[in-house]
Amino acid sequence: MRLLLTILLIALSVAATDARRTTRRGLRPAPAEVSNSVAEAPGDTIAVAEGDFTLAGFEKPLRSRRESFFVTNNTDHDIIALRVKLIYYDLDDRMLDSRIVDADVDLAAGETCRVYIRAWDLQDVFYYYRSARPRSGVATPFKVAVTVTGAVAAKDLYKASSNNVEPKNREL
Repeated sequence: MRLLLTILLIALSVAATDARRTTRRGLRPAPAEVSNSVAEAPGDTIAVAEGDFTLAGFEKPLRSRRESFFVTNNTDHDIIALRVKLIYYDLDDRMLDSRIVDADVDLAAGETCRVYIRAWDLQDVFYYYRSARPRSGVATPFKVAVTVTGAVAAKDLYKASSNNVEPKNREL
């Protein structure tokens, strides 16, 4: 009997409480604002010609998660991004892999910077042949050809490139 009385009291107290509506009524989606202006891009893509960039100092030790190399900007533009094509070879010049990588850089005209990219060797079994030979006997050396195939110049310093010669692969 006590149990029945307790349940009845709880049911009455729940029914007597104010039920508050927490959502707003009459809401309608607002129309999207249409703008006729075009968003400003941070830079302009420029044509890359042979000699615009000098590449040197490639590095990828065994078990490294990243590769790095130095890029010298021989153009009149400040560069904010590079597109780089990398072709990987074994020591018998057989192609192992190739890829295109976009890298954000802060490279003023005439200056050099080190560019870091994610390593292609996800299994950690390759090392760059000019790096120190690892103590492990299961590592495979590789060579790489690197080409800058595109660049983004900072918008305020953009000048059209007059040299339209195709860039060549540079083996590092």
